[in-house]
Amino acid sequence: MLKLFIGKSKELDEKEMAVLVALNGMYSVKLEQMITSIDCLGYFITGRFLKTAIKRDRTMLENIRTGIHSLAGRKIITILDQSGDNYLNQ
Repeated sequence: MLKLFIGKSKELDEKEMAVLVALNGMYSVKLEQMITSIDCLGYFITGRFLKTAIKRDRTMLENIRTGIHSLAGRKIITILDQSGDNYLNQ
């Protein structure tokens, strides 16, 4: 079961916080695993699909990518499988 909590014991930077908040919002108790992508997280955070042709959007996409890998590296989330910018999380 995917359980994401933001507690006082975890000091998160703004990239990690944005990704964790988006993952919490997308989480469903009906699923043991979550399938997501950088594009889906970008849409959830901004309400629109981000375009790589726009520098500001590219920066946001890169920050989301950095946030995911940072959370995984700190063992706050677990990436079960990855194909490019598509992720299977637990």
